[in-house]
Amino acid sequence: MSIRKTRPAPDFNGIGEAAAGITHREGDTLTYDCTLVTPMYGGGVKAGEVDTLMPIRATAIRGQLRFWWRLLNRKRFANSHAMFEAERAIWGGLGDETSLAKSKVVVSVVSGSVPPADLVSASSYPRDALFHALFAAVQNKSQLRKENARFKLKLNLGSKLSGEQRQQAIDALRWWASFGGVGARTRRGCGAVHVKNVLPVNVQEAQARDCRLVLNAPVNDPIDAWRQAVKAMQQFRQGDGLGRNPAAGGSKSPPGRSRWPEPDAIRRLTTRHSSRHAAPVCDKGDIFPRAAFGLPIVFMFKDEEAGDPNDTTLKPIPEGRSNPVERMSSPLTLRPYFDGKSWRPAVLCLNLDHIKKMGVSLRRTEGDKSLKDILPGQWQAGAMADQIGPMRGRGEDAIEAFLNYFREQVVAVKQTSAATRAIEKVKVFDRPNITLRGDKIIVDPHGHARRELAGETAQRLLNDLSDYARQRLKAGKPFNRLELTFDGHEYMSLKEYQA
Repeated sequence: MSIRKTRPAPDFNGIGEAAAGITHREGDTLTYDCTLVTPMYGGGVKAGEVDTLMPIRATAIRGQLRFWWRLLNRKRFANSHAMFEAERAIWGGLGDETSLAKSKVVVSVVSGSVPPADLVSASSYPRDALFHALFAAVQNKSQLRKENARFKLKLNLGSKLSGEQRQQAIDALRWWASFGGVGARTRRGCGAVHVKNVLPVNVQEAQARDCRLVLNAPVNDPIDAWRQAVKAMQQFRQGDGLGRNPAAGGSKSPPGRSRWPEPDAIRRLTTRHSSRHAAPVCDKGDIFPRAAFGLPIVFMFKDEEAGDPNDTTLKPIPEGRSNPVERMSSPLTLRPYFDGKSWRPAVLCLNLDHIKKMGVSLRRTEGDKSLKDILPGQWQAGAMADQIGPMRGRGEDAIEAFLNYFREQVVAVKQTSAATRAIEKVKVFDRPNITLRGDKIIVDPHGHARRELAGETAQRLLNDLSDYARQRLKAGKPFNRLELTFDGHEYMSLKEYQA
């Protein structure tokens, strides 16, 4: 006679099921309520495309959970082989030519198809800081899955998992919920997900895993938090008066020359420069500090026909390699972070050991011919950082300088005057979609929360519209050929564009 022992329920490392965010539990299956809080780019079988029938793919989420598992457990093992076997024991995969392990964690998603109204062109989002995150989607003329979509995530933690392995899977879920997402460009905040009731990973937990988490002051909603996080990076790299020289007084043209050393280093290495750029702005040697933000970087000079260099590409040379590879992911994640009460702009910086040991290769984009390979430690700014405008006084490598710049924004927000905050309440939405539902007008400004107008306010907006726009709305069709101005949530005025 055999006696079957009852396996005790996991204690989730003492934090309890409530803190683990479990909405429902049935045997070994844990269910989580998830909401998309920023637009999703891609996520389908074809790169850069939303799959309208299966928008959230369980296999993609399982891949992200594996990534976070590796990050959280990489220092527990004596070598990479031991880590590989431990990962395979939980998440499955190939071993040698004859062995294939099945994942003991089964991930499934309950999500409906995408209605046409939930797809929006990436180019319809405002050309503000979010353009930095959505650039690839705009360039590829892609459609995005709008934020606020909901789905259920189910994890089946099989009976063959040990208590420790189950806890590791839950830990990976918490980090994915705090910093991951679905689709592409998640490290720039696209496809960010809020998982209901999951305890967010805090600053101390991040530090214990050799990561750095920097949070800004609370804001109104996740889109605003995302915008501010991305804006900090955009300003640091390219901003008027910080990353680049200011535009000419009163000019509406883009900012002037870069204050970073890479453009003048490329001019020197190619022995090409236009007459306007003969004198370097930043002549600090062959250094490329922005490589730390992720590679490749393609450098394109707008004055190429006037003598500036042709396109060049900077690629990574990982430790132990003599030739460059195509890609090195950014160690920075910029996204909205929910602290349990409010949304905050956040930057998570992963461990930088591999970047410190990395070399870089500058190559001609056409033909991929090498111009110069630069050894580890020699492409960073180091002691020359104080001579590079955006980095001055903020740190000797670009990552540290950016994190310190991001911290400065916390102080700037706290010092904002009441008068300035009142001005910031006024929002102008360019080409929002408006629809008529009964006696209510639904305003859907891309990148912001939807607004619902009723009663006298809705009637006033209708009266301000042209006959054509009113007829279109009454026929059940959306209209977006206009600009709307709100004071907080109160409709103020509109400007309708001509066809």
